[in-house]
Amino acid sequence: MMSRRKSKPTLSPVWLPWIRDKLADWKDDLGRRTAIASGQPLDDSWRIGEPLRSSPIWWVSRDMATLAADTAEAGDLPDVRPPSGTGFMVFQDGLPFRLQDYPDSRSCRVDAIEWTVTPIGQTGTTLVTEVFSREPAYVRECDPRLPLGYVTFAHGRRPGILEDVLKAAWALSLQPTISETRAPRVTPLDRVPARYEQKEIPQVKMLLLRENLHRPGEQAEPGEKTREYSHRWIVRGFWREQPYGKNHALRRRQWIPPFVKGPADKPLIRRKTVHILR
Repeated sequence: MMSRRKSKPTLSPVWLPWIRDKLADWKDDLGRRTAIASGQPLDDSWRIGEPLRSSPIWWVSRDMATLAADTAEAGDLPDVRPPSGTGFMVFQDGLPFRLQDYPDSRSCRVDAIEWTVTPIGQTGTTLVTEVFSREPAYVRECDPRLPLGYVTFAHGRRPGILEDVLKAAWALSLQPTISETRAPRVTPLDRVPARYEQKEIPQVKMLLLRENLHRPGEQAEPGEKTREYSHRWIVRGFWREQPYGKNHALRRRQWIPPFVKGPADKPLIRRKTVHILR
């Protein structure tokens, strides 16, 4: 029987707590090395991995990641508060766009985002994001034993689209007709470290697109054949003035969330994009 210690970590939901902790260890080590190189004392201020180590974990399915990215690019998102002060969101097959750092043109796919809500002044806050990628160049710069590597950007800049993707995912997670959440299940074949099975893994939040239960085709005009579709597509969300109150005389601005249309057994198609940091 194969030992648990010989199993190789993957970006499946059951492995994410272990991967998160190892990335936090790497960040702590980076903080220590930075402190030593700059002649600074080795105190707790250099434990830069601690926010990640305590972060709740989200795993977002391929179709939900596509819907969240498209919603973020459409803009005009509803006002949604972060579900926690820190978090670690991993996308099943990465986001459906690449980030390109200007001016050196180095680009990457985004497979995970870490967020931290940071206070500003007396009452304000800002959302700080960090990016992780499964591309080999970034994995080698981090810890080659892990399936994710840390991505650095010129001058420490962070693209705003990452915040919008997070906000879109949070907003969509609150729409029960669009999404569903569940906890992962561990099987003997996963061979994850035993100490994670009871507490950490059941707390991973899997965000999935609710299945489209409509029939694969739809009837065309009377007498014509059933119209068949080769793919699914996104119908983008929008805002409308929703009537309410006595005799529906009042209006309030209401966000109508996006949804996916088309047969459930067909792929979700979306045009490819690149986001350039300038």
